[in-house]
Amino acid sequence: MEAPILDFAGRLRKTGIKVSTAELMDAFETLAHLNLEDKSVFKAAFRATLIKRARDIPVFDELFDLHFFGGPRLGSAPEEREDQPQKELPVHASEPHETRRSDLSPVTEMIMSGRFGALTRLMLDRSQDLALKRMEIPPISGSFFLGRFKRVMELDRVRLETEQILAEMQDRGLDPAEIQAMREYMDRNIDRLEREIENLIQNEVDKSRFLSLRRLMDEDLTDRDLFRLSEEDFLAMRPAVERLARRLKERLSLRLRWADTGRFDIKTTLRKNIGYGGPLPDLRFRNKRPARPQVLALCDVSRSVRDFSRFMLLFLYTLKEVIARIRSFIFVGDLTEVTLLFQQHDLNEAVSLAAAGHGLTYPFGTDYGASLSQFTDQHLSAINSKTTVIILGDARNNNLHPRTEALEAMADRAKKMIWLNPEPRSYWGLGDSVMHLYKPYCTKVTECSTLKQLSTIVEENLIP
Repeated sequence: MEAPILDFAGRLRKTGIKVSTAELMDAFETLAHLNLEDKSVFKAAFRATLIKRARDIPVFDELFDLHFFGGPRLGSAPEEREDQPQKELPVHASEPHETRRSDLSPVTEMIMSGRFGALTRLMLDRSQDLALKRMEIPPISGSFFLGRFKRVMELDRVRLETEQILAEMQDRGLDPAEIQAMREYMDRNIDRLEREIENLIQNEVDKSRFLSLRRLMDEDLTDRDLFRLSEEDFLAMRPAVERLARRLKERLSLRLRWADTGRFDIKTTLRKNIGYGGPLPDLRFRNKRPARPQVLALCDVSRSVRDFSRFMLLFLYTLKEVIARIRSFIFVGDLTEVTLLFQQHDLNEAVSLAAAGHGLTYPFGTDYGASLSQFTDQHLSAINSKTTVIILGDARNNNLHPRTEALEAMADRAKKMIWLNPEPRSYWGLGDSVMHLYKPYCTKVTECSTLKQLSTIVEENLIP
């Protein structure tokens, strides 16, 4: 039972559901105390031990049913348990083994003796040998594995041996009615085995298609324009944001660990090994610890770009383990810090409060100039030479004074000044846009309207 459970956990991880080793151990411990014949209890126990978020339950339920309730069922009926002959078994099929041929294949033996439980286990064992998970690779289809599986189960040999057995029965002068009954019995059960093989392959195809559709859904979501989204769109896309951020966090964590080992120091190594006459047993490295980035985020939460600011904050705070420090501010007509919201509330709740303009006095009438000036007057000391400032907004200032000197003061103190504008580049500078005035003071100004673009920008600019 361990192999199917571990396989199921692996498939859950591929959908983006996080399953830890400790949770798997809890699942195995729980199953030891349950009656596994009760499918509803089995499923409920698994769900309780492996699923942590309510929104993951529909994915879990669908994949669970495909994985555990869609496999072969040859030995499921009470009258077909292992070592219990089928009711219609002809008399000569149940004769002692020594009276029959000794060179029959195991599958033929099991079909003749009605041991369908053993036949089911044989099918599952051989399906593992075929590595059916490779059906997730696009060019390898179910029909390819179906043909291979039928060859592995030696169905052609079973049919040939059946014909030989029937010919021997005829040579022995047995009753033609009994020979016909034997033929019908074997044909029926060979066809049944073939159908179950097809069911098993189809079940693997369904599971692979399910995982592929989940991946395509995530890829489609990461390419969607986030400039304007409904609340339903935001809720639907939030799991994709978290999955994308977790994958990026794992890559960045690995990069930091590699960098932490230091570069190979050839000069010191040669000096320390000069007495060995050639070999270099004592390798030396420059153990320069990489500096984790410090981020200060200013997000426009006016109606036009509020939704993208929500994704920006959600994405950044999901990465907090690889960022030394995050301070976050929101603005519309004025500016306020929301860093404490993310310390006092659940991440999703904090994002919602920030996007709603929590703490703002003037949550209407966007004024970039006034908001940037307020920041330099009250919070400029928050920026130092290690700080990467990320400003997210469309730079549409309602024809008010842009106060470029405030942005210049921030840029003079920051390590990097990155401006993410969700509007198309062709719109910059048109109408009330002052993006062309702010651009000279920024290290990088880029169009950013999708999750994929956001992920790329964060990876390229935050981690060395």
